[in-house]
Amino acid sequence: MAKKPLEGLTFCCTSIPIRLREEIAHKLVSLGGIHYGDLMSDVNYLIVGDRKTEKYTYCIKKRYDIKFLNADAVPKIYDYWLNGEEDENLLNINNYLLPVFDNLNICISRMDTINDVHKTEHRRGFEHSSIDANILSDLIRKHGGKVTDYLTASNSCIITTEGSGKRYSKAIEWNIPVVHPLWVVDSIVRHGAMSFSDYTLDSNQNGCDVWNEIFQYRKKERNSLKKNKNSELVSKAVKKDNKIWHEIMNKNSSNGPHISRVSEWDEDVGEEVEEDEEEDEYQNSNFVDKPKADSVIFSGLKFYMVGFTPREKTLLSKVIDSNGGKVSLKSDDAFTHILVPVKLGPKYLEEVAKENIISNKSYEECEIVTEWFIERCLFYNKVLDDLWCNPLKGLRPCSRKFKVCITGFTGIEMLHIEKLITYLGFEFCSTLTRNRDLLIININLFRQQLEKNAPQLYKGTFNDILACPVYQEGSSSVSSVSAKNKITAAKKWSIPVVSIAYLWEAMHVSSPDDVSELVVPDIDNSLWCLYAPKNIKPNTLLDYTVNRTSLLSHSITESDNVVAPKIQLPSPRKLDRKRKYGRLRGSSASESLQTKFQKLQEQDNGNLNDTSNIEEDQLTQIRYQDANSVKNNEELLKKLSKSKGRR
Repeated sequence: MAKKPLEGLTFCCTSIPIRLREEIAHKLVSLGGIHYGDLMSDVNYLIVGDRKTEKYTYCIKKRYDIKFLNADAVPKIYDYWLNGEEDENLLNINNYLLPVFDNLNICISRMDTINDVHKTEHRRGFEHSSIDANILSDLIRKHGGKVTDYLTASNSCIITTEGSGKRYSKAIEWNIPVVHPLWVVDSIVRHGAMSFSDYTLDSNQNGCDVWNEIFQYRKKERNSLKKNKNSELVSKAVKKDNKIWHEIMNKNSSNGPHISRVSEWDEDVGEEVEEDEEEDEYQNSNFVDKPKADSVIFSGLKFYMVGFTPREKTLLSKVIDSNGGKVSLKSDDAFTHILVPVKLGPKYLEEVAKENIISNKSYEECEIVTEWFIERCLFYNKVLDDLWCNPLKGLRPCSRKFKVCITGFTGIEMLHIEKLITYLGFEFCSTLTRNRDLLIININLFRQQLEKNAPQLYKGTFNDILACPVYQEGSSSVSSVSAKNKITAAKKWSIPVVSIAYLWEAMHVSSPDDVSELVVPDIDNSLWCLYAPKNIKPNTLLDYTVNRTSLLSHSITESDNVVAPKIQLPSPRKLDRKRKYGRLRGSSASESLQTKFQKLQEQDNGNLNDTSNIEEDQLTQIRYQDANSVKNNEELLKKLSKSKGRR
């Protein structure tokens, strides 16, 4: 059976529209590839829709083993393959890499000639030892970018060596990144556009932490490619003439080169091949000969893994070993940590008992953690000990598949919250629509305001969990504006808004052994609730959803079956002149206090329709609508009605 073009390769998307991402994932499977929603450690290619994402920024800085693709790369190969194309160049994914400066409009301003490009080790093999404006222009165009000598608001960045001038001032005014010319050099060396923020005029102009690993990886890749080509040549020669095969077999005992079989699991196959006769990339540098500086995050830690598949164990072992840790293979070996899958929930104890490690002396003093411990330590580059890392004893399936959205989260917390929602039996929804059941926000995004208006949010038992980072600070940041818009839409559509503490409370009350399903806590609790609808008075999320569903279905049925009465509009009338003096008292019917109160409520709900009119102070309108407040409102309305009757 012929090998598929992308067989064994792994892919991940960033900033790709949902429909296109689903199409790409489907075609990847057909082509033999694997698509991950998350950026896993074994991902080979990142399909880029926009460079301004955390995945791309992390990969360009930290991942030496990832290549970048355009969104149309996989569909093109799929079409060629479907049409029976046999040209290997058209089916080779490496021929569809994202051009370094693709979709970038770059302005080159005043700059001095840089004569010491090769001064830094990772630039010693660059094709130019000195660069000026003309060389930069040619390089940018050669690698897919557009160059202008004038500045407009559509420019992606401006390149200069001088922090002065009209174009520089306008770039600062228009928030256009100002970068050093070495940004172009390092982007070409890296095979991907570097982050602008690492190449400002006052920075050290270095946006990558893995230069050494990059060059070693490319060298190994070239050796492996050369070996595969030699194997293919031998295979083709054998098919043409069996005599050549006998000659090759007879020479195996001589001093000729030995061609070994390539295996999928042979990670170090490239090291066994003789050095390429051609010049290595950056041959003038001894940089690639330096030993790899491994991380020591897990130094002194030894892990015993329980409940993982063989493939998962292999991947985890590589990550632990490369970061200074060790893995115990036998149950009687000494270890400091027992590593269990987070999705096991309370069943992790059963898996540990099967391993017969309870009698091990290390068991009494060891810590039991999940793979989230490994991921969080790697993300923060230090050993952590928080609730995120511990086994989730209350991780039980919910009896109802609630649709849950999140907003304001970033980094590893966002990844883990998405997984947690799925593990709890909920449906994670990446977009907020009117048919969602719950919105979870990162309250740290509005900590300054909420500590004044709702300090009880930070007085619960899960402060460790609430300490989630935010992507950008400030009320005008993209994260804040997006979260405010979602909160406003949730209030408009009567969707409860809670903090992440709600999920942890659900697992806390579900942790006893006699509980088989997830216990859903009350929504209207000031320790996690930011908003609960006024028109419905549920106690739990289940009650709320049932009530809300019935109301929605009832309204839909009425709108489908009942003919709406014809709207009667008043006849046009001429506008009165603006009164010079105030209206005389008693000249019109007085409006009752009850009517005013009801209008205020309607106005409050009506204001939620305008998602663009969200100011900093509007967060004070996010309030707790618990049972007591509902009761107080009803009593107030009754009193107002009685007072009106007396009049």
